[in-house]
Amino acid sequence: MKTTEKRKFRGFNKGLLQIPVGQSREVREKLMIALGIRSRMPFYCYAKGLQEMKESQSLAVKEVFESYGITDYRDDEPCNN
Repeated sequence: MKTTEKRKFRGFNKGLLQIPVGQSREVREKLMIALGIRSRMPFYCYAKGLQEMKESQSLAVKEVFESYGITDYRDDEPCNN
């Protein structure tokens, strides 16, 4: 792989769009804890599918979305950015 190419993975923007606006900050904070990150830049890289999640991170993200009743949260296709 060339260094200029970006790897593309399935993110979870689809799930974020299903969260009510009033709960978005709360959910983002829980997802950041689940991913083990502290800033928003890497969060959006995971959400958009620019960064691959480890299996443990993926399971933790799934639990957060399911706690809000969202089961279809993964993007259908990898990010094209």
